[in-house]
Amino acid sequence: MTAAVILAGGKSSRMKRDKLSLEYAGESLLERAVNRFSNLFDEVLVSVAEAGKYPQYSSRALPDVLPGLGPLSGLHAALERFPEGVFLAAGDMPFADPKAALRIIELARENGSSAAALFWPDGRCEPLFAYYTGALLRAVRSAAESGNYRIAPLLENDPRVLRISPRQIEDIIAPEKLFMNVNRPADYDRLLAIGRPSDT
Repeated sequence: MTAAVILAGGKSSRMKRDKLSLEYAGESLLERAVNRFSNLFDEVLVSVAEAGKYPQYSSRALPDVLPGLGPLSGLHAALERFPEGVFLAAGDMPFADPKAALRIIELARENGSSAAALFWPDGRCEPLFAYYTGALLRAVRSAAESGNYRIAPLLENDPRVLRISPRQIEDIIAPEKLFMNVNRPADYDRLLAIGRPSDT
């Protein structure tokens, strides 16, 4: 079974309005993410800060158990729900590619890794497009208790995490395009300037 959780619990403070409701190619960013991942994944849930935020996805909602921790809240709820493994994807990445996600999962399972993420040559990783298993749940809880809510250190400091080169997915999608996100009005303008994508 392959499960994905789309992160949709942010406050959109830099956008000044709900960024996941912004339209691209005839659907909202959230609809786009859910629809694309649902085509290839067995189960897709939407991580929300509280139930009822997106009523159209009430049957898919995964409310935070530990609210107020940013994306770490979403990861915690995702691992509580899918301890066997779950792919975490940010809802504000309009080109988040489920085929690339499946590649990452495949590599993680082949290596028996507790998690897998793309790491850039300078050592930075991409924690909001990554695969996690329940083996990291204790570390996630510890981070929540300590007040250090960043997910990246959990990946960077754990030798059980598989470090995947961006080159390993570039036959599916250019990494720079994959990790384009929509945080500010200028980002949305840039997205609209790209025009209708070929994958819709």
